[in-house]
Amino acid sequence: TRDWERAGLALSAEYTQNPGFGHGNESISEDPTVQRLPQLDAFWHQGRVLDAVPLEFAAQGQAGYFYRRNGTRGARYEINPRVTLPVTSRFGGIVANAGLRQSVYDTENPSHSISGSSSTAPPRESSENRTLFEYDVAGTTDFARVYALASPALPVTTESVGQSRNVAVRHSIQPRLEYFYRPQEDQDSNPYYDSDDRLLPRTEMVYSLTNVIT
Repeated sequence: TRDWERAGLALSAEYTQNPGFGHGNESISEDPTVQRLPQLDAFWHQGRVLDAVPLEFAAQGQAGYFYRRNGTRGARYEINPRVTLPVTSRFGGIVANAGLRQSVYDTENPSHSISGSSSTAPPRESSENRTLFEYDVAGTTDFARVYALASPALPVTTESVGQSRNVAVRHSIQPRLEYFYRPQEDQDSNPYYDSDDRLLPRTEMVYSLTNVIT
């Protein structure tokens, strides 16, 4: 890994051994476990685009090769830029996010037998891609009141050092409303390496009321 002020990189390799294959169990050649050999992740940390405008930008990208002994294998390249617009006032705050996920696959399907023949055809290669746009908006505000208690404040003396006493209680009510949207996209023709290859559509409204007593 390597980090800078606004950017970061992580290079990794991951191998997972499935105990159900080999060592007297199923043949290793039938193992469908996905291995990440290797994977590169890049990050551009969230920050303002211009000092005078409350618009923030962040992005992350990934390039990896997914290998398995039995099944589809190949590379996946992804980039996910995202812009955020936070707006605050004395009445509350609204945060709007919009992002784009672009995925490109360089797929190598395993070799397959030719119909009516004992010979095997070479691996087939194909390219697929996916473009997904998503956004969410969240708004919140805060109502608060301070209730004084009968206990007087501690006097500032040497005897009161290290002591504490509650002199007031603050009650805060925080209503929040959030909406998230991701459209439906046909991804069945793309290879499946992990759950990121099948992102489900999402239309969701979340509302909450939080009470905080301090």
